[in-house]
Amino acid sequence: MNGAIARSLRESAAPAPHGLATWNGSAPEQRFAIYRNNVVVSLCDALAAKFPLLQKMVGDDYFRALARAFMAQTMPTKPRLALYGDGFADFLANFPPLERWPYLADIARLEAARLDAYHAADARPLAAHDFAGIDALPDARLQMHPSLHLLSSPFAILTIAQTLESGGDCAAIDPFEGQRVIVVRPQGIVRMFAVAPATLACIAALQEGATIAKAAACAQNVDVSFDVGAAFHLIVAQGLAAAIFPEKTP
Repeated sequence: MNGAIARSLRESAAPAPHGLATWNGSAPEQRFAIYRNNVVVSLCDALAAKFPLLQKMVGDDYFRALARAFMAQTMPTKPRLALYGDGFADFLANFPPLERWPYLADIARLEAARLDAYHAADARPLAAHDFAGIDALPDARLQMHPSLHLLSSPFAILTIAQTLESGGDCAAIDPFEGQRVIVVRPQGIVRMFAVAPATLACIAALQEGATIAKAAACAQNVDVSFDVGAAFHLIVAQGLAAAIFPEKTP
């Protein structure tokens, strides 16, 4: 996007770009102001569609103000509005007026993960019988489902999100009770659920390409009582893996 046009779109007080002309002789400044307002409304609507829970938490007016502040720093770089807002959570985390509510950024990250999971590629999740005949299971690696997202937050993001979606009152929730959350869409419906820290460590290691044995060791470094069998029951039951490689891969 032309730098002058981008600046004029971001800043409501900025003048219209030099050299604009209209086909019917009307004032280009007025026509550009209408265009700028349409852009702002469209981007606000795109962020509201992507972060509905966050909008519900802060209210419509304040959310629109946050969206405008974000737009002043970040304009779209891709032609699909659904992709706009990838940096919104980081913006919230560093926005001084929100220092008293640091969990808002992780709520935004959870919402973004859910949307990404919804749009991820399809893949058949592994079933229990797919592990049959694997002799050296500890040396095997798993390809995790393409929709899988892992979030580790010092805040109660899943409890807050589920309470908001059910229409409940978040006043009784302690937002500073950390949660580890898995987001996945193995069979058309996005699921979000909390797991223990060691379980998340195991799944994260598998997602990064570790063997099953190394992933289990990572988990046991977090919690010596980690139950590998229970973790793999969860992986299969929740459809977190899409392929298994019985031999070591480069």
